[in-house]
Amino acid sequence: MEESNPEISYRDLMRKMKVRFGAEIRSETAYLRLQNAVQERGETLHEWADRLCDLARRAVTSGQGSSHILNVMVVMRFCLGCRDKRTGVKVYEQGPPENLGDAIKKLEWLQHIEEASKLGLAYPRNEEFRRDEEGHERREANLRVYQVAQETFRNNAREAESEKLKSYCGQAAKQVQIQAVGDCVTASQVWEERFGRLEKLVATSVEKLTSKVDQIADEMEGVKRELVEIRTSTEKNRAWLEELRRGRGTSILRSRSVSPRGCYKCGEMGHHIKECPQLDKCVSFKDDNPLN
Repeated sequence: MEESNPEISYRDLMRKMKVRFGAEIRSETAYLRLQNAVQERGETLHEWADRLCDLARRAVTSGQGSSHILNVMVVMRFCLGCRDKRTGVKVYEQGPPENLGDAIKKLEWLQHIEEASKLGLAYPRNEEFRRDEEGHERREANLRVYQVAQETFRNNAREAESEKLKSYCGQAAKQVQIQAVGDCVTASQVWEERFGRLEKLVATSVEKLTSKVDQIADEMEGVKRELVEIRTSTEKNRAWLEELRRGRGTSILRSRSVSPRGCYKCGEMGHHIKECPQLDKCVSFKDDNPLN
């Protein structure tokens, strides 16, 4: 480029490099900027942390170090490169935070303590002890400083959490109202509440379904008993018809039994009336040999 156009400006050169390589900041450049980055004027702590994370993401592709090393570097640069250097140094001297979120919370907490201490709350001569919300005994002046700092921290954390929900969920998150009860409500708590309501709804539906299934099972048991009774009755009728077919059953149209009849004259058996020996001899005037 310099040979073809020696008078090219730096801005035009970077623009052409961006078109050619797809990024204006190379990974090595991002790694160097990460080591020397400082918080700009008017930049909030969350914006400052996002910028460091973006530089670390660009630098991790250069092979300058592992993600764990870059994470440690980001946390250290966040504490030592912020505009409130004295508070950042205190946070890092207390022990390097594990991650960037922990560093933000510690730094904000110390800043709130500093702001509360600048309100001119002097210690009284006669020290009085009172219990805070957690039940710990504190001096009267310390309790007032603690309460002011805690309230300021809750308000800022609530606003930051609300903005984070809006960025995660889009325009629909603007309708979500977060109410603080002793502490700020996080997104995980909101989802836990929703899942709790869903679990109750599912449990109620399962209970109703189980009751319906039990009712159907009872009805099926009754139908089964009726079928068994019908089967038993059918088998009995079948056996009765089989006996009737073989002639051993009791017939409805049974023929009358014919008792043997005896003589009508004497009543004895073995002969009829015309053969009865007690039959009287009758005189007949009929001539066996008729006259000629």
